[in-house]
Amino acid sequence: MLRQPVTQVPLTNVAVVKLKKNGIKFEIACYPNKVSNWRDGIEKDLNEVLQSKEIFSNVQKGVYAKQADLHKAFGKTPDNEIIEAILKEGELQVNELERKSQQGNTLKDIASIISEKCVDSQSGCPVPYTIIMRALEEIHVNVKMNQSAKKQALIIIKTYKDKLGLERAKMRIRLTYTPLAKELLQSLIDQVISESLKEDQNCVLVGLIHPENYRSIFNAIKEKHLENEANLEVLDQRVVAEGEGKLKQLGNEEAKVESQNVAKPVGKKGLVCNTCPEAEFSDVNDHRNHFKTNWHKYNIKRKSRGVETIGEAEFSIMPENEINDLLGSKVV
Repeated sequence: MLRQPVTQVPLTNVAVVKLKKNGIKFEIACYPNKVSNWRDGIEKDLNEVLQSKEIFSNVQKGVYAKQADLHKAFGKTPDNEIIEAILKEGELQVNELERKSQQGNTLKDIASIISEKCVDSQSGCPVPYTIIMRALEEIHVNVKMNQSAKKQALIIIKTYKDKLGLERAKMRIRLTYTPLAKELLQSLIDQVISESLKEDQNCVLVGLIHPENYRSIFNAIKEKHLENEANLEVLDQRVVAEGEGKLKQLGNEEAKVESQNVAKPVGKKGLVCNTCPEAEFSDVNDHRNHFKTNWHKYNIKRKSRGVETIGEAEFSIMPENEINDLLGSKVV
């Protein structure tokens, strides 16, 4: 009997996850929004994911999978582990509207993860989520529903980092090691961008490192059994510069856009706008003209609605129709 968890959003009655193994098709009945949550590690309770604990050969016709087929494909694996395998590796079947909705939500999750993990490769400044989101839409990223958002984000970072002008944000670490550990780990230690080094009986190195190199050092300490000779600590998971980064311009131009840092006049505090982030001017006329710009007017509208204002970098890539819609609306 099919069940409907009370926490579910009933987009459709049943969604099917299909897996073909050893030439045999298997299906399970579940809720699509819960499948995505389970794959991302958000949902842990299978009872909240499954509509039925049965394994089918055809959900629509209500035909159960034969035990002989299950044994041929999965051996003596218990049914609950088979269900988890189908959930993890299978293809989620949903209607077109629901598929677009899920792909949109997954794309947002991917953009959020990329924004958290990456910075502008030239300035080291964080790049806003909204800018990354539009860039992913512009390069037509293919969202896969049978992969977690995190896995897809890491693949996209590796594939498009040069094209978008991104790099993984570095970590700040403290590495304490003995002379023996230094000898065994020297090539990995050289990958740390040193900020300070104290050499005594043991060495204490504080510096920046790429996340992948961090894992290399961590694994090497464990594999070489150097736990008593070396200690690796994370002081800062994500080191970023102040300001707002941008991506490379896509389309006809591939020129690198500079980071959203505003140069401040030497010896004198610049003229600022209290509404627009990072808006500072050394010239009175530039300051006065700023208040006539659509960027400023747009932020005034957002501020009046209690919505966070945006920087010039983000405003510059917003669709014109979105800007005009808000500028033409009445303040509520």
